[in-house]
Amino acid sequence: MTPAAASPIRAFVVWVLCLLGAVLLADAAIAQPDELSGRVGRIADVQGKAWIHDDEQGRWVEAWRNAALTAGDRLSVERGGRLQAGIGSTELRLDGDTEVEFERLDDERISVRVHSGRLAVRVRSREVAREVEILAGAVRGWPDRVGHYRVEREDGVSSWTAWRGSLRVDTRDQRITVEAGRSVDLYREGRDATVVTWGAVAQDAFSDWVARDEDRDDRRAESSRYVSPEMTGADELDRHGRWERHPEWGMVWYPLSIAADWAPYRHGRWIWRVRWGWTWVDDAPWGFASSHYGRWAHWRGRWVWVPGSYV
Repeated sequence: MTPAAASPIRAFVVWVLCLLGAVLLADAAIAQPDELSGRVGRIADVQGKAWIHDDEQGRWVEAWRNAALTAGDRLSVERGGRLQAGIGSTELRLDGDTEVEFERLDDERISVRVHSGRLAVRVRSREVAREVEILAGAVRGWPDRVGHYRVEREDGVSSWTAWRGSLRVDTRDQRITVEAGRSVDLYREGRDATVVTWGAVAQDAFSDWVARDEDRDDRRAESSRYVSPEMTGADELDRHGRWERHPEWGMVWYPLSIAADWAPYRHGRWIWRVRWGWTWVDDAPWGFASSHYGRWAHWRGRWVWVPGSYV
């Protein structure tokens, strides 16, 4: 068989494998409809050592890029490490020595508990801001609007900062509003009322890291015309590929800077999650959205991703 003949056959085989994987995931969704949500998170990047605790398996495993996140998952970052996660258009950044838990992650609520350490939350959607809840000890906070926030918990003290936007913070006996450019420390001494201490916004290595991300080019304009910004992982598409119009399928996307033998579902791994069944974890930074939404097709000698209808 000549190489020219082998290429389309290989493409067809990969397409069939992709289809079978999609069917397996669909079967898992049908089997457990009450546990599934249209909203899912992903680990976007890991620096240093980080771990994810899957309550379905009851153990800690090493965190890897593009692993899916759902309710019950816990993330722990070792000292010197950092982790970035995404839930639709919402970004979370964890510093070293930080542990958080997703107490709720579904279509109605994103509820994140900070057990220890430092968490930054960037909310880009006004509608999503109403659904985000952050917990630290007995204190709860909610973004009032689009913005960038920091929550820290250490030795019984929780610190709440609004870099941009506004936070509503509730303790057992007080309700506080943290406006942009302000920071507040909260703690209790025995059974006494909550002690409230206002202070300057922290300037440290963690805030510098988050600020660099704030200043980074936010190239979502093109992709947001073809896919919802609430599609988890969609923010990576414009950084790593190009859009082109297909005469029948509409706008399609293709990755740049890939190996000559690249094909969908070739570079990564399949893992088993009780909620979803066999789930693909792609090695590429842009691989989450293109693996879990839409479909892949072969056109003009390359693989292109067809996102489907905008939702």
